[in-house]
Amino acid sequence: MKKLLGALLLACAPVAAFAQGFSVSFESLDTDGNGRIDKEEAREESRLYASFLTYDTDGDGAISRREYQRYLGPRPLPPPPEQ
Repeated sequence: MKKLLGALLLACAPVAAFAQGFSVSFESLDTDGNGRIDKEEAREESRLYASFLTYDTDGDGAISRREYQRYLGPRPLPPPPEQ
């Protein structure tokens, strides 16, 4: 169940970013397609670039998809399906 929820959150991240007023999705920032946003790629999102070290929580010099989701902030879970 946790894996399913995690996959759902990953799939919804670009939509959630636009819904919260962010104009840049993870995929559009990750220009080389390696699954990470380095500091140079982060320049496209000025708020992310300015706080890059805060969101690079593992200190590897890049923002992972999970770290980017933390940058986007918490999002409410969708309502349960009607039965």
